[in-house]
Amino acid sequence: MRRISLMPEAAARLAEYGLELSALTGCGARAYEAGETLIHVGSYIDNMLLILEGRAKVCHYTANGRSLILCYASSGFMGDLEAMCGIKNSTTVAAMTDLICLAIPWRVNEAYLRGNPVFLNALCQDLANKLLYSGSHAASAALRSCEGRLCAYLLEFSYKGVFSELLTETASYVGMSYRHMLRILNRLCREGLLEKGSSGYRILDPAGLEARIEWDVEKERD
Repeated sequence: MRRISLMPEAAARLAEYGLELSALTGCGARAYEAGETLIHVGSYIDNMLLILEGRAKVCHYTANGRSLILCYASSGFMGDLEAMCGIKNSTTVAAMTDLICLAIPWRVNEAYLRGNPVFLNALCQDLANKLLYSGSHAASAALRSCEGRLCAYLLEFSYKGVFSELLTETASYVGMSYRHMLRILNRLCREGLLEKGSSGYRILDPAGLEARIEWDVEKERD
């Protein structure tokens, strides 16, 4: 983690939450490299982190070292619920890409934050969106086939028609074994929906992937 100068857009992002930079104490911008941990499981939150640029992932780790990606974040606050409730963090948050955040010390700014109805309303909206996204992901895992979940993920996280995310993390998020995921990717390539390249998988037929998303689980092929 590196402390960097405040970005010009920091004030504008804070204004979306009804906050004024001049009214906050001890704020600073932080830069994280891809793979670096922002928030550790079991720790109390000292700073609420507002994402300014980049993307983070929220993971749960087991005692044997296995991990499960719960969600991704590319906007909004991290550590907000834990800070306001005074509870230990139950997940690990790591930078998925190079990431820049605005750190807002909680204790010295608590009175200002709790007394700001615009901020509280915006925070409630963010938490509601996270809950809706979590429920949607759980429903997807239960009702969609493995192929359907993977196709939805490919479409959501491709950039300029190319999917280049880590395949081990992809398998974790969509809830299937790495080997089974590779079989599906190879099949999609054979069927002309994807093309494997040095930078990842190029999506040749987005509509074809979209059509696979809502297949019933019973239609899953070996």
